[in-house]
Amino acid sequence: MDQTANSQKTGRAPARPKIIATRDLFNSTLSDYRQNWKKFAYLLVIPLLLSYLGSLASFAFNDIPGTTATWPWQFNLAAAVVFIIFFVGLGALFVLTYISEFLLLKDLSQEASFNNLREWYEKAKPYFWTSIGISIVYTLLAILGFILLIVPGVIFSIFYCFAIYAVIFEGHKFEGSFGRSRELVRGYWWAVFGRFMAGGAVVYLSYIIIGGIYAGIAWLLSYAMHFQAQSSKDLFTLMYDLLSIFIGLVVGPLSMIYTYKIYRSLKEVKNN
Repeated sequence: MDQTANSQKTGRAPARPKIIATRDLFNSTLSDYRQNWKKFAYLLVIPLLLSYLGSLASFAFNDIPGTTATWPWQFNLAAAVVFIIFFVGLGALFVLTYISEFLLLKDLSQEASFNNLREWYEKAKPYFWTSIGISIVYTLLAILGFILLIVPGVIFSIFYCFAIYAVIFEGHKFEGSFGRSRELVRGYWWAVFGRFMAGGAVVYLSYIIIGGIYAGIAWLLSYAMHFQAQSSKDLFTLMYDLLSIFIGLVVGPLSMIYTYKIYRSLKEVKNN
């Protein structure tokens, strides 16, 4: 006898179906990541490495004493323009990579390698401006909510976190994406919030452990090589920039898979 028939006999409303349990969510996320981490790495490694090279170049340009003082102002101006163009282009590349990860989540059996990165970027281009628009509106809503005593910001962040999923996985336009996200979350706000908190806690603890070990190594290097205070600070900065590559390669895809599985579970329980 089904759930509806039972509820009619007892006179009670049918129990609301539950979304994926937190333990199952973690296990399923790790399973998919272990099987497909190389594909995500291929998509991410180039923009992450370019970002690190940009940090090295910025460090050399701004922090080495006397580097810019001996150059003519025309050269410094040209270098500034090059940096601006580089970082704008790098930002666009990150957006295309971000969208490509979503497209990979559509079907994890797809091939992703250095040989077909251009194909992934071409597939991502139709979503480029919509993704930027959603990111801007989502950020503004979250900021506005946090200005209004924090709680509204948390509420907005959860209700509208699946807007980009509605565009890429369901074909919604920008105008309907936020409404679709709210529709999916309605009735499951606390369940979604709890799973985000659980995932965020694991990431935060992992970052503390890895970051602490990394900071200890950097301090030992500084001490062993007798670096001055400023040199030690620069070493920490460069090493943490390098750490960010590792964090991006691991945490980024894990977070996307984790959130996608919450989204897919919401779709299943809502039957739409």
